[in-house]
Amino acid sequence: FDKSILEKTLLPKGFLEPEKCFYKNKLSFLKTGMAFSDAVTIPSTFKKIKSFSKPKDDFEHIVAVAKNLYDLPFGGDHNLWNPANNSSLFKPYSIEKYERRKANRETILENKRINFSSEQMILGILCENIRYQFKEVVNVLKAIKDIPLQVLLVADESPNSIPALKNQIAKNDRQTIHTLADPEDQFRHAFYTLCDMFYTPVSEDQLDIHYLNGIHYGTIPLVSKDRECSHAFEGIKPKSGGGEALIFTDEKELVKKIEEALELYKETEKWQSLVFNAMRTDVSWNNVIPQVTKIYEKAFSRLK
Repeated sequence: FDKSILEKTLLPKGFLEPEKCFYKNKLSFLKTGMAFSDAVTIPSTFKKIKSFSKPKDDFEHIVAVAKNLYDLPFGGDHNLWNPANNSSLFKPYSIEKYERRKANRETILENKRINFSSEQMILGILCENIRYQFKEVVNVLKAIKDIPLQVLLVADESPNSIPALKNQIAKNDRQTIHTLADPEDQFRHAFYTLCDMFYTPVSEDQLDIHYLNGIHYGTIPLVSKDRECSHAFEGIKPKSGGGEALIFTDEKELVKKIEEALELYKETEKWQSLVFNAMRTDVSWNNVIPQVTKIYEKAFSRLK
């Protein structure tokens, strides 16, 4: 904000120190808040940044003012993102009422006029910022082009994003690809319900919240080992039936994992067992609360 806003804060003159409260000669409430905080938390995807002595961008410049900085993992909101109590679905479902998931799939496909079979595997790709994620999406689509899949690609409303992606997708008889641009917010619930497994490319903010939210819908995460949230999941073990996520290290292994998933999908009981593993997995904020409590107690002790 412009310096003139200082008068409206009603703070005494000289209270705000320029080096703590201003950024690019503007008043930054975010920086001021961090400067006067007893503790500041940031997503643990930034934990590799041990020092902000040489900030690389606006975020790091602002965070550098914090005296006590802690990294924390994110948690999923398993109250809001829960198919058992979600009113936007055709029929709320759970492990006990899992048969309703198929009814939801059929209804969503019909309502959205998506030419998919509800009996065949659907891979969902969810993009938040297609300008930033474009190259990664194209590389993934090229890597899996020979795998018989139904692919639902949901992208934001960046101009020409969908047509540009379509031009990059080689037409073949082994895949059916459907694209949606800028769906309504409630569609995320339908997306998780519709897809058997899903992938979300790296975004600028690095948040993996979609994986953490979507798993309760019985949607198997397809996640790179480099992503922070991969540590929250156990990789699927086809022989034992354990795990709840498909974790890969590179594009070659990505293809292998999807092919393994397709084989498991043919065996209904084994696949359903994996889906139930996913729906039972707790990657919610409940797991983060103990860490938040410790940070709070440490900050509070400094005031005594």
